Amino acid sequence: MKKGLKLITHKEFHEELLANKPGYKEAFLALEPHFKIIDALIRARNEKKITRKEYLRKMRVMDEAISEFKSLDSEQISDLSTIGKILKSLNLVFTVKPARG
Repeated sequence: MKKGLKLITHKEFHEELLANKPGYKEAFLALEPHFKIIDALIRARNEKKITRKEYLRKMRVMDEAISEFKSLDSEQISDLSTIGKILKSLNLVFTVKPARG
């Protein structure tokens, strides 16, 4: 490790950006709905004990693409057809409810 460099966790880095980088907090908060959707889908997949490979097969992703399909990025999660495929593959329905407060 180079002299003067300190290893920090992702959480520490995120908190530092929130506190010190202009515009970061606003951009992060604007993406909050995306993060909540992704988190809910990941939790549902884990609760159903479905592996990533099984999940992708249920989405009808070809085997060759499975190794390249690493994660959902914000562009993919914004596509409603992708969200529909994910929900169907996990046997879930999408519900919208008013925010608390």
